[in-house]
Amino acid sequence: MTDHNRSLEEYIGVAFHQGPPVPQVGMEMRTVLTLMYFPHPMCDKLAPGVTFTVREGPQIVGYGTVRRRLDRWD
Repeated sequence: MTDHNRSLEEYIGVAFHQGPPVPQVGMEMRTVLTLMYFPHPMCDKLAPGVTFTVREGPQIVGYGTVRRRLDRWD
């Protein structure tokens, strides 16, 4: 989403930690993501039910929904 050529989305750095070694185009998959900058206040926004996009640069290459958090230290 943009507002006068400015992105309104927040970017949260992640790494794919567990999941299929080779994702199949057009197929659903489950994976575990590692939050690159945890702990950081922006990571608190990733709660079960939140949707997200996966990007490589400006290109959207996937999307998903957070199912659960494994790294909450509350």
